[in-house]
Amino acid sequence: MPEKHGINAEIVRLSLPVAVGMISQTVLNIVDTAMVGRLGDTALGSVGLASFFILVTVMIFGSMSIGTQAITARRLGEGRRGEFKRIVYNSFLLSTSIGIVVSAAGYLLSSQIMALLSSNEEIRLLGNQYLSIRFLGIFSMTAIFSLRGFVYGAARVKIDMIVSVIINTLNIVLNYYLIFGHWFFPRLGVEGAAIASTVSTVVGLVIYASFVYVRIVRHLKTGITENDARAGRAIGKANEKRESIEAAKARSHSETGAGGLLSGALMMQIVRISLPRAVQSVSIIGFVIFLSFIGRIGVKELAISNIIFKAFNFSFMVGLAIGTASATLVGRSLGEKNERLASRYGWHSAAMGSIVMGLIGALFIFFPREIMGVFTTSHESIELGIVPFRLLGVFQFIDGIGIVLSRTLQGTGNTLYVMLSEIFAIWFVMIPFSYYAVAVTHGTITFAWWGLFLYIVTFASAMTWKFKEGGWKKIEI
Repeated sequence: MPEKHGINAEIVRLSLPVAVGMISQTVLNIVDTAMVGRLGDTALGSVGLASFFILVTVMIFGSMSIGTQAITARRLGEGRRGEFKRIVYNSFLLSTSIGIVVSAAGYLLSSQIMALLSSNEEIRLLGNQYLSIRFLGIFSMTAIFSLRGFVYGAARVKIDMIVSVIINTLNIVLNYYLIFGHWFFPRLGVEGAAIASTVSTVVGLVIYASFVYVRIVRHLKTGITENDARAGRAIGKANEKRESIEAAKARSHSETGAGGLLSGALMMQIVRISLPRAVQSVSIIGFVIFLSFIGRIGVKELAISNIIFKAFNFSFMVGLAIGTASATLVGRSLGEKNERLASRYGWHSAAMGSIVMGLIGALFIFFPREIMGVFTTSHESIELGIVPFRLLGVFQFIDGIGIVLSRTLQGTGNTLYVMLSEIFAIWFVMIPFSYYAVAVTHGTITFAWWGLFLYIVTFASAMTWKFKEGGWKKIEI
């Protein structure tokens, strides 16, 4: 049984590369928002609404990564690496096919989507320019999510870190040239930001697929490696270990042999685990509604709320990275039949997430003007955002627990409970309160943001109870 420092070290070892990759995305969002912010509050508000809708869309249709990671991590713990090739092949094919359909539909419906998101004509027109182009790259994003779930589950997280940094660096460079028209490029403004993001993700998909094939798939051999043997030895007594290894070897031969790589049963298993996460992501449209409520107060309130969300995204990504590492470690431990170790990994990860996100929240509390000033030069907008930004910082240590444990539970296959909890917290807590604050009492931006803070507390409480209850330990994948 690993000691406390060993558990923490392993969580850090896996979460750090994930965090670097996710933070590179956050840096991109920050730079992107700062550049678009120079185009004015209207451009910032329109891109904020449109990009949030893109995020929700990718989370919905890229949710196959959740099932992919859960299955891969469990096979890793069981010593069945011979199944990795089939897992990544079926997940990639499924996610890419879905993404192509969504890309086409979104491109055709982008103007109608923006009409639903805002009643401001100028915001709708600029948002449609951005949204239609971004939808063209959705297929590459869903495919990348599939590959990401696989490398996370296989504990090969450095691949994602390297590719994410490449993608986001390319995006920043293209933003600089295409938004403002530097060098021989035309000044495209909002459209330039959208083109930069779309081109970067398509290029990134090619790089990611190449990395996965060269670094993992090409080197997979049918049978059991020494690492697989070590995983098998953790399951039981000496004779039980040998039997589990031989059984895994037989399964690997049968599943990667004459039957080929394509497996409808495996695709259905990925969908079954991932579907609640997809539905959960649909519910996250509630955050778009939350922003639209704030937009009723005023354009400046909408613009500064978008900025607060961008800064908050940095903290969220760090917590998600720790939760992703926890999901792999807990899933692997369950594959090894070590429920006690799985539980320890989860609680240690939650504590780490709370501490780290709490420290980031302290920056929100003590340096709100400086942080928001990175995104906008509007002093009036910054002053509107100081109080809600500071309050968000206070709630970060609670949010860290909810984010880490929710991701951990999803990694065990317990996606349905997480989905129902988030739906309740968004649609029965955050949305009603924010509507009351804006539409009924005509309150301030700070009063409206209390809906989000109540959501954080509700969701974190539900995740803590479920992980402590322990039913996730019995889920078979």
